[in-house]
Amino acid sequence: MLSNFKTRKYLIMFRLLLLIVFLFTVINSYAQWVRVEQLPQIYITGIALNDETIFVAADTCIIFKSTDNGQNWQSINFDYNEAGASNISYLNGKIYVGTIAHGVYVSTDNGNSWNNKGPSMMPVSGFSEFKGEIYCSTLGDGVFVETTSSWVRMNNELPTYSQQIYTMTSTPNNLLISAGSNGVWYRYDFEIGKWIEGYFDEGLSPGMEIWKMIYDNGICYASARNRIFSSTNDGEKWVQDIVGTKNGTDRIMYAGKEHIYALTNSSMVGVWIQKRYKNLPAGSTWSNDEEFVNNVYAFDILEYDDKLFLATDRGLYIKPLSNTHVDYENSSQVEIFPNPTSDGFVQIRNSEIINKYEIFDITGRIVHKENINDNELVLSLDLDSGLYYVSINCLNGQNFFIPLLVGKY
Repeated sequence: MLSNFKTRKYLIMFRLLLLIVFLFTVINSYAQWVRVEQLPQIYITGIALNDETIFVAADTCIIFKSTDNGQNWQSINFDYNEAGASNISYLNGKIYVGTIAHGVYVSTDNGNSWNNKGPSMMPVSGFSEFKGEIYCSTLGDGVFVETTSSWVRMNNELPTYSQQIYTMTSTPNNLLISAGSNGVWYRYDFEIGKWIEGYFDEGLSPGMEIWKMIYDNGICYASARNRIFSSTNDGEKWVQDIVGTKNGTDRIMYAGKEHIYALTNSSMVGVWIQKRYKNLPAGSTWSNDEEFVNNVYAFDILEYDDKLFLATDRGLYIKPLSNTHVDYENSSQVEIFPNPTSDGFVQIRNSEIINKYEIFDITGRIVHKENINDNELVLSLDLDSGLYYVSINCLNGQNFFIPLLVGKY
């Protein structure tokens, strides 16, 4: 009897040890940003994606590209006059690199050759595509539209004080810009050929600079230093969307596959990265999934395949992509049984609709995953004996982190 008791005691201790090691391995493997050593420790000002090729721009005359999800990088010299790149975009089958003082460089062959357009432009702040045309915003020269041989100004009735344009975006119906320091935005009316002025806060807001505007799935987002606005009607009405956000010096937005990201730089000591599921309404908190990255200033972020790429003033950083926010308090509402499972047969039930699940082994490798739309599923897993982790993502934005033992224990 005593021998059986000791055996059970040691078995329980062994399981707990495995669980602790597993949790430490998984959480840390998905929580750490690693700088890409192949790239110099310089200002990386933007990231763009062309199918399976990642491009990053730097404040030099060189950009870098990777065709294997960031494993290896090739440098490309797009200019021999030391033009510093301010941003990069991939639109309509072309790569566009905006510079600080040398206009726009365009490549139609994935970066092998480049054509310089608009050398007289002020610093380029961004690009956008609207109904097949490419537009460019600048810090001081307003807006340009691309033609066959050059870029042509289209500042029709855009006030001089609003030609300092920090960001632009497009929706299916409108081309939008944010300009100046008074909380002002503009929509271009193509029928009458001029810019129409609007306000984020129902009037002038002295000192408010909108750093980034994005459009995703019917919603426009606009971010200022300590503000986020959202609009479901192309800017006709904006509402504040700041619950759970952090204060900082400036903020950018990004739309990933399932999340909207808010990146808030904090006085050059680091950046807060917060993300929220797209299906959550305006006013939902941004603080459920957040992290602070020390000692960097962020310019851009890209979500691709199984990784996140972060462009900073200290180079390019990468981390594996995972839903790291875990609802420990309510994990009991998810049923996984039998657990342990001796033959890999497992049932999962939850009161909320499950959007997808992933199963990791103790090294953090994904061994099984599936997108679903149900609150109950039955699995027959062909897995070796050992400890695994089930990550469950629900339609309402909740994530659950549950250990699963496979084998006879």
